Amino acid sequence: MVEQKITPNQVTYNSLIEVCVRCGRVDDAWGILTQMRNKRVKPDNYTLSSLIKGVKPCRDYFNQNGDDVSCDTDTRVMRALFIVGEMHRKPNEFGDKPDEILYNCLIDLCVRFRDTKTALKVFDQMRGYGIHPSSITFGILIKAFG
Repeated sequence: MVEQKITPNQVTYNSLIEVCVRCGRVDDAWGILTQMRNKRVKPDNYTLSSLIKGVKPCRDYFNQNGDDVSCDTDTRVMRALFIVGEMHRKPNEFGDKPDEILYNCLIDLCVRFRDTKTALKVFDQMRGYGIHPSSITFGILIKAFG
């Protein structure tokens, strides 16, 4: 695209991020988010939901040879929490305000990392912003205690 002088848009970046996540290359996907923002292309709820769904606990990360890869679990969760917070703090830099689906992904991330306390904080934050939880939201929270 660059060689053809075609400017990537939101759909292009979202597609690249989705492919990276599906291939287990989540760090590359986060790098694409950085490129996207540097090019002033606004990420949206789909962008961030894709990224957050791809974050896995360290025990699930392997390199191309199948060897364990070291990672910092707290950093992975904090990065996701931070980027959703940025959507609230810097709305001009994003294509959307956070929605219920994005918050469901964030709560589910906390549950997958067995961080029930943070999951409940995110749930409270969601409600504080006037985003109404659905039966899916409550199903995710039930998993935290099951």
